[in-house]
Amino acid sequence: MQIRRKAVTAVATLGMAVACLAVGAGTAAAGTNGQQIKLFDTSSTVNSFRLSGPDQSGQWVSRCWNRQGMTTYASGWWWKGTVQVDYYHGSNCNSGYWASTSVEVPRHQDHSDWTQLYLHDQ
Repeated sequence: MQIRRKAVTAVATLGMAVACLAVGAGTAAAGTNGQQIKLFDTSSTVNSFRLSGPDQSGQWVSRCWNRQGMTTYASGWWWKGTVQVDYYHGSNCNSGYWASTSVEVPRHQDHSDWTQLYLHDQ
């Protein structure tokens, strides 16, 4: 009887561990299937920027962020591969296209979940 009880307890514990792993896994576990992007901007030229490229699932997405001081975190979106960055003088990426560049965003980095872009006056 005691062996049976231990077996049931072990199976229940294993089941709970598997359930916790399944519930705890997000769309992109921290830094292992893409990176978030932040823009460090010391210029006085850019007021918004658009990121376009593959997300952690390989789906093509395009999203705009308004500048938030010297560092703007494009949080909540995970990117990997070649991502195009378009810079605008106006807000909401609606007017004043200024320049574009592309960045290679790694699928995994040990030191951070963020890929940092630098923009400065030229």
